[in-house]
Amino acid sequence: MDDVLKRAAGLARAHLDAVASRAPVGTDGPERFARHLEAAYGFEAPRPADVVLDDLARMLARGTAHGGHPRYFGPFHPGVDPVAVAASTLLAAANPQPAVVDHAAAAVALERHTLAAFGRCLGLADGGSARFTGGAQESLLDALVCALHARFPEVRTAGVRALPGAPRVYASAEAHHALEKACRVSGLGDGAVVRVAADARGQLDLEALEAAVLADRRAGMVPLALVATAGTTTTGAIDPLGPCAERAAAHELHLHVDAASGGLLALSPTWAHALDGVARADSIAWDAHKLLPIPLAAGMLFRRTDEGASRAFGVESPYVPEGDEPYGRGLPWSRRAHGVPVFAWLATRGLPGLADHADTLVARGAHLDRALADRGLRRVGGSPLPVVTVVPNSRSGFSPREAAERVRAARAVGCFVSSVGIAEGRCAIRVVVTDPSTRDVDVDAVADALATGG
Repeated sequence: MDDVLKRAAGLARAHLDAVASRAPVGTDGPERFARHLEAAYGFEAPRPADVVLDDLARMLARGTAHGGHPRYFGPFHPGVDPVAVAASTLLAAANPQPAVVDHAAAAVALERHTLAAFGRCLGLADGGSARFTGGAQESLLDALVCALHARFPEVRTAGVRALPGAPRVYASAEAHHALEKACRVSGLGDGAVVRVAADARGQLDLEALEAAVLADRRAGMVPLALVATAGTTTTGAIDPLGPCAERAAAHELHLHVDAASGGLLALSPTWAHALDGVARADSIAWDAHKLLPIPLAAGMLFRRTDEGASRAFGVESPYVPEGDEPYGRGLPWSRRAHGVPVFAWLATRGLPGLADHADTLVARGAHLDRALADRGLRRVGGSPLPVVTVVPNSRSGFSPREAAERVRAARAVGCFVSSVGIAEGRCAIRVVVTDPSTRDVDVDAVADALATGG
């Protein structure tokens, strides 16, 4: 067993050391892996652990997008810090079950202490009521369910039939489509989703929001929640969080802020102002794994109170202890202690190190913005986040074929760009800096390729 663990540690170290020398995305597709697995792993007989681990390391290296590569410009998927990887290994070995404090006193304390520190970065004086989740999708589902139970306690027994009218949840047209999933799973349904227009900067239009809420009230519907976004997927835009909080309070809406990527700015004294008003939200989602070097998954959910959570998730059973236990604050029972690797990285970097990490990514994003602008590509929307979505200066914009050709040109020079989407009604290309290892020369390389198409 000792040799197996040492071998795994050596393979992990070798993988991290070799990331920059590989292509930013694996070279083999699923069909090749399927053929290999079919031929080598029928499971009729055991195979030596060292052979399996070596083969596993090879497959993962050849079939994974490597976010830690300096020329990775794809979706939010940064490289991982060795300390966080080491902490993940220790976590797997100890295998705590943080549903109940007695089973995982250390893990529960570590997570709560870590969440309090990140909560203070958001402006929550006492850290708020918080828990780790599997990511922003789970956090949003949790927030909507809690909002529903806090406002309508009778839902606990009668379900959504108890609502006095059709529920409505408002979000910008640019908000993540995790909202549709959360509304379906929570029983609110697609009909609850109200997509409000975004302005020219990609931010939620407050006047359009006001008109939508008032119209729904007149129609006998029940405005329930507002989902504001701090870092839209398409352009990185940040909704006006302070004014959103004012509108939410005026209309008795639960305000949830999706800061899955935008939470990064809270770590920087220089850029935290971009999130002004976030502390007034009723709930906030922030994924540590989006722009911090943390292994998947490490979502964080901050809530103003646990009132709705205790109604939605509180249960009584003879096989679990009574009282204020973690299993009663969220949907999962058994789960991984997601916060332990986050604690290890925070502890070894300190808050100044986290601020430096955030400032470095913002600076790389600013250089990318300038480099693309110098080459005739115009940014759409945006914020200090290192998300740069561009269209040509010409009115016609990219054709889908041209955008795809430019993405292929970027890959031809060793840069991984995957996102072609729609912005301003036109085909656009999104480029994201996710890792501090990205240098100016890497930024210039991707800018040259995207500007010329090869």
